[in-house]
Amino acid sequence: MRKVVLYLFAALLVVGLPLGALAGTEVYHFKDVPYNNFICYYASNENNPGPAAEFGDCCVEYVGTSHETVRVKTNKDGSIDTGWNREISGTAKVYPSGGTFAAAASMKTSILGFAAQKPTQDPAVLFQGNFQVEEVVQDDGNNANCIKGDKSADLESCLMQGEADTYLALDYIMYHWKINGNSIYFWKTTLKNGQVCWEDTRATAGGYCVPFE
Repeated sequence: MRKVVLYLFAALLVVGLPLGALAGTEVYHFKDVPYNNFICYYASNENNPGPAAEFGDCCVEYVGTSHETVRVKTNKDGSIDTGWNREISGTAKVYPSGGTFAAAASMKTSILGFAAQKPTQDPAVLFQGNFQVEEVVQDDGNNANCIKGDKSADLESCLMQGEADTYLALDYIMYHWKINGNSIYFWKTTLKNGQVCWEDTRATAGGYCVPFE
C-alpha cells in the first residue's frame, strides 16, 4: 500500500498536478527554473544606487535558477486568492555601463530595477559573486491576474507585462535582492498596509515609504 501511495505522489509531481487540490487550495512547485536578467544601476539614484555605489554607473547580469511554490485558493463564494514564494540564486557579474543605458523611472522600475539589453560583446567584468532573491507575493481576489498558463508566477513578468498600475492590485509584496551577502547590494521592496517601502543600504536616505492608494 505504501508503494502505491509513493507512486501516486511521484506521478502528481511529474505531471504537475496540484497536490492540495482536494483541500480547496491548489499548490504547484517549480524547481531549477533557469533565470537570466540584466539590470542597470546609477550612482545618481539617491534611493537605489545599488552596486553603482561601489562601482559607479554599472549593469549587472544575473544568471541562476529559481525555485517556486504557487498557491491558488478557491473560496466558498467562488472568488480566487493567489500567492507565491520564489527564491532565485546564482552568479552576478557587474559590468561598467559606459553611460549607454538609460530608462525612464516609473513605479515598476522602482520596484524591479532598470531592465536593459545586454551588449553583444561583454565589457570588462568589475565584479563577480553570488546573488540571492527572495520574492513573496499575495493577491487576494486574483485582481492582478499574475498566474501564467503553466501555473507559475513571478513579479517581474506580472508588473512589466501588466497595466501601469498592476502593482496596486496586489495585496502584499516582499522583494529582496542581495549580492555577495549584503556587501555589494542590499535592496528590499515591500508593499503592504497601503504603502510601498524601499530599502537600499547604500542609498543616502537608507529607505523610505510612500502611500500607494
